[in-house]
Amino acid sequence: MLTRTTVTSLIAALTSFFLISSNALSQGNDPLEVNDVTKVVCTPSCANDDARFAQALSQAATNGKAVYVPYRSTPYTLTSTLNLSSKQHVIGQLDGGWLQDGWGASQVLMPTLKFSANLNPGAIVMGPSSSLHGLNIIFDGTPTAYAAVWIDGGAVSIRNVRIQGAYNGIDTRSSGLSCTSGYNNGRLTIANVFIDAQSNIGVHVTRTCDFSLLNDVEVWAASYSGNRVAFKFEKNDWVQITNSGVFNSGTGFQFVNDSEGGSVAVMTGSQCDYCYHDIDINGDHTVTINGGINNALHYGLYVHNNTVTCDGGSSNCSRVAVSGAQFAGDGGNNGTDGYVIHVTEAKSFTMTGSVVRKKGPYNQGNNYTAAQFRGGRDFTFVGNIVEANTYSPPATSGSECVHVDTNWTTRSTVTGNIMLQGSPNGRACLGSGSNYKWAANVSNGTGCGP
Repeated sequence: MLTRTTVTSLIAALTSFFLISSNALSQGNDPLEVNDVTKVVCTPSCANDDARFAQALSQAATNGKAVYVPYRSTPYTLTSTLNLSSKQHVIGQLDGGWLQDGWGASQVLMPTLKFSANLNPGAIVMGPSSSLHGLNIIFDGTPTAYAAVWIDGGAVSIRNVRIQGAYNGIDTRSSGLSCTSGYNNGRLTIANVFIDAQSNIGVHVTRTCDFSLLNDVEVWAASYSGNRVAFKFEKNDWVQITNSGVFNSGTGFQFVNDSEGGSVAVMTGSQCDYCYHDIDINGDHTVTINGGINNALHYGLYVHNNTVTCDGGSSNCSRVAVSGAQFAGDGGNNGTDGYVIHVTEAKSFTMTGSVVRKKGPYNQGNNYTAAQFRGGRDFTFVGNIVEANTYSPPATSGSECVHVDTNWTTRSTVTGNIMLQGSPNGRACLGSGSNYKWAANVSNGTGCGP
């Protein structure tokens, strides 16, 4: 039971605490600003922003503090690379943000760093265990090479950052790094990052030879460019890609091999809109796709291998599993093929509980198939909904919901799907052979046949 004396003592103690805290803040002793960070200010004054940052980074490297970048209404102008050594941290406005996609730096509520174009290898170079938070990165001129942020080492963290007008947004070093040597880019974290109108690659991740995470990363542009790749993955072990999105890129998510192989990746809730290829998997990768909505100009999902054939069970082929996702595609143009799902080489491919919609046609030749399986070893296509050419005007020939080329696939099954065919001459599927199974599908088109 609390006595009057006890309550009086507690009130006195709390009053004393808040008075001490208030005095500490008023005297500039906030531990965030004094004890743990080095401000980007100069004593005595510096000639320019390059000198301010150079002094702050030097002091921070000596005393083990982070570098704090105060907000100001005009950009910090930098003409040389900021090199973050091991365990260095640069912090801007942690609760800052941007008001609207595509708006200029004046609408960004965080410190802006304006770099000269074409700083090699990047405007900011991040060493092992370094971090970057709460900053807006723009350029003086249009870069034609190199990156806004260049990662060189493991356990790097990039959060709440905006990058506008870069050549490559975030890039990772590959030369000299190996998953067998121990020094690599593993345990990378990229979260709440917005990349606006890069001209080449938005985020390039390779040689992350341990668990890495990309979460809430958006690569966006106001206008379409077929040369733009939003996300590129090469050699990565256990990379998680969650709640990330792409708009107006030639390729949304691209998986390609480097000299050490491909990626092991899980994509969850990520999506593409207005990309020529939404997800392009080429080579030897193990990829799981959970959910997400993708709307492509051409292929929604393209699985292939440019170096080997996979129907013989080559170990250098991809394994892809898709569940609960939606893919829509306008198909090809100028007479090219018009598949929404196109698998030409894979060790295994499975799709369940997903929606595939082939829209059009719009002068796209005579091939209007929604899902095409042309080569590889094992395929399952189970419990999906497929719409082929249900949009006006309908195709007049050569249309299938699902097409399995049994000359080049080893084993395949198409089971328990609903297939809606908009072409008066279309078929629900095309395929035959002893290793091809078609069962319990519901369709308004003709059945399966050669």
